Amino acid sequence: MGEVLHEVDFNQLKIENEQYLEKIDEKNQELLRLKLMAGNTLQVLNLYKVDFQFTHYSCFRSGYVSKRINFQILPDIFYSFLFSAVDHLN
Repeated sequence: MGEVLHEVDFNQLKIENEQYLEKIDEKNQELLRLKLMAGNTLQVLNLYKVDFQFTHYSCFRSGYVSKRINFQILPDIFYSFLFSAVDHLN
């Protein structure tokens, strides 16, 4: 309400602004790191997905497993591949 800002106030605002800009930069770097990690995870997951589809098709084609058994163990196999992909990234 009509307060007068002095040079000290502007210097304080400048310091706070620099601190916020540093925090923003840190958050942007973390975001970039997480985006890269997500992209790598997606690539590995897609490789496992293709491998799983090939294996599933080969087993089904050879009559090694029935459809009923495949659909029962499908989630277990998927999570196994998923955890392997995550371990691969670490």
